[in-house]
Amino acid sequence: MQQSPLARARQNGQKGRDLGSLRLLPPLVGPHKAKFGLGLVAVLLAGGCVLALGQVFQHLVDKGLAHNGNIQALHQGLLQLLALVVILAVASYGRLVLLTGTAEQMMAELKQKMLAKLLHLDMAWFERQKTGDLMARMTNDISLLQVLFGTSLPVALRNALLVVGGLVMMAMSSLVLSGMVLLLVPVILVILYMLGPSVRQRGKLLQERIGLVGAHLNESLTAIHEIQAFTREQDKEGEFAAVNARAVDAAWSYVGRRGLLSSLIILVVFASIAGLLWVGGKQVLGGVLTPGQLSAFVFYALLVAGSVGTLSEIYGDLLRAAGALERLDEVLSTVPKIQPVSPLAALSQPVTGRLQLEAVSFSYESRPDARALDQIDLTFNPGEITAIVGPSGSGKTTLFNLLLRFYDPSLGRILFDGIDIRHLDPKTYRRHFSLVPQDPTLFSASIRDNIAFNAPDIVQDAIIAAAQKAGADGFITGFPDGYDTLLGERGTRLSGGQAQRIALARALLRDPLVLLLDEATAHLDSETESAVHDALRFNRQNRTTLIIAHRLSTIQHADRILVLEHGKLVASGTHETLLESSDLYQRLTTSQFRS
Repeated sequence: MQQSPLARARQNGQKGRDLGSLRLLPPLVGPHKAKFGLGLVAVLLAGGCVLALGQVFQHLVDKGLAHNGNIQALHQGLLQLLALVVILAVASYGRLVLLTGTAEQMMAELKQKMLAKLLHLDMAWFERQKTGDLMARMTNDISLLQVLFGTSLPVALRNALLVVGGLVMMAMSSLVLSGMVLLLVPVILVILYMLGPSVRQRGKLLQERIGLVGAHLNESLTAIHEIQAFTREQDKEGEFAAVNARAVDAAWSYVGRRGLLSSLIILVVFASIAGLLWVGGKQVLGGVLTPGQLSAFVFYALLVAGSVGTLSEIYGDLLRAAGALERLDEVLSTVPKIQPVSPLAALSQPVTGRLQLEAVSFSYESRPDARALDQIDLTFNPGEITAIVGPSGSGKTTLFNLLLRFYDPSLGRILFDGIDIRHLDPKTYRRHFSLVPQDPTLFSASIRDNIAFNAPDIVQDAIIAAAQKAGADGFITGFPDGYDTLLGERGTRLSGGQAQRIALARALLRDPLVLLLDEATAHLDSETESAVHDALRFNRQNRTTLIIAHRLSTIQHADRILVLEHGKLVASGTHETLLESSDLYQRLTTSQFRS
């Protein structure tokens, strides 16, 4: 996967300085260069009209308003002024429509690109991230870029044109006064060089602090049940207040340094204009300049001064946008670790769903010295129901994560139909699996859409059949809207058992070759659980079924039981044989398994 210039610079040990991150903007503009280019032409046309106003003012003063002026020159100047104003209005409309509309479309595409990237990143990467910070990048940071494209860059271009054009027009009016103006340039450049980097750093820090605020808010809202159950409302309020206060401190620091930058430039520029008026006034009195020339020069001097002040403001926006773009690029340039390894293999047809683990060991990045799984050798055959038991932290869920290739083994390999799964396309491989987690996630859509999540074009009869196998059809048809019932965010309108049955129906609808159930019947009553197990046994042919179980009824239905402890496979067999041969299984049966 090709990396961005900024990503390559970071790999080479370089840090983005000032506006260096903005080099990533052209690829965003590329698909919209026609509209964006027309918008910039409108900006230049508007700037040209403003520059022409100075010449109109000179004509009005020297020809139309002087003691020997005439009414014809006055009329001519006013008509020119009116024409320029009309062109300026049309150009401003074109700039607003073309650039602002294009910016909206570009940012929508960038959000789409960000989401597409996030959906393909590996689970290990997400372990290191905060959801709220990712949301801040998708919203706040992209909003900064939207302002940059729709407002800041056009205004910067317009004011840069006014500065350059104004200096040229000033030179045409008076070379002496223009030379004095040029002495200001080194002073302004020194101010930008001294304060610019700190403005950018503070802008990026502000974005990071805003991301932390979002992360804390997201965490609090997600855990609202736990917070209220343990009466931790005030504690969470205090924690949020502290995080929020740090964000406010960063904001004050940023606006303070940015304000200092702008005010220093404005002070230098307008103080210099006062000196120019004094010198220019003496030249008018001495007959060196005409009143119209001085008027035009003052107009252009004020225009240049105002444009420089605006550019200093925009420079702060550009620095903050550069920090936002750098944060976005950190995501966009991330290369997923879970990718097919060359040479890419293809599964032979028909696919059987046989799984083999050969000396598999695994450690999470956050705990590299602790093995979540240690030297596991296992084979899972089609038509077999295998129960996996063990104390908390023994590696049961980790085993499922490796089978789904959310992670790759640290040592050893996993084979699917005799092929190392690292040589298979992850999407193609996972299409043969269905997973039902202990706490399933449901979407804020209808029951029908949730069940058909992995098969959106499936017919209604198949959806109902899957719901019946999962013991869900009875309560679904009891709702006024039946399968069209909207579940709300995360399925909060359902009980735990109902949500679990919807998730189980979703898994069964795919008719997978490998079915992974992570305590998938924990919230079901005995009658419903018995019906589900009957359905699993009835449909077991040509299907590999693995069940993480804490219920004795689930275990007793299994063909084989695996006992894990501290990431090791310590026992294997049926319920009866393990009661006689495994002390750990005996203890688990007594203390953990529920009838």
